[in-house]
Amino acid sequence: MIGERLRLARRAAGLSLRELGNRVGVSPQAISKYERDLDIPGSGVLLRLAEALGVKVEYFFRTRRVKLSVPAYRKNSALRRKQEQTVLAQIQGWLERYLEIEALFPPGDAARGFASPEGVNSRITVPEEAERVAEELRAAWQLGLAPIENLTELLEDKGIKVGLVDGAEGFDACTFTMEDNTPVIVMRRSLPGDRQRFNLAHELGHIILRHEKGASAEKAAHRFA
Repeated sequence: MIGERLRLARRAAGLSLRELGNRVGVSPQAISKYERDLDIPGSGVLLRLAEALGVKVEYFFRTRRVKLSVPAYRKNSALRRKQEQTVLAQIQGWLERYLEIEALFPPGDAARGFASPEGVNSRITVPEEAERVAEELRAAWQLGLAPIENLTELLEDKGIKVGLVDGAEGFDACTFTMEDNTPVIVMRRSLPGDRQRFNLAHELGHIILRHEKGASAEKAAHRFA
């Protein structure tokens, strides 16, 4: 049944039931029934749904499902619930495509999965200690002290998946784990390069750091970056 896929695509597009219904020429009640698998759209409606949502018809019949942990967001207070649902749906759609493409190629080093680096004491009690953890991580990964040329490539080599989505104005980046505990970092596509680079380092801090009670996670990740 296509209901779950339709709901995901509608949320990724940021459309309400009424807005999508208006685009394809059916009532919002009909869209609701499609999403709850109480009715099945005809071929003509299905084609119009795909066009309105910017997906191919086969998207609705994709079998791969990805479950996400609750993401740790970097967002401002202006990010409304509808926008948050849009971001989550875009992330899920991106990750499904990522995994489908990944499955077409032989597994590389990253297939071993992410592992906490040896020689790094990631536990901190105050945010300032995050700088010490960052230095230990550079040493463990043999990065030296020079700026990292391609942080995205480095993180993916270490088993962390990195992606971009259109997102929403109040969304910067988020970190979450897949069912197999693979860390994932997703950022807003339209951010400038230096902001994306900082976000990657910040989110890596969330992945690496282990906070004792009272340590501020956001402040520590800033110091880590």
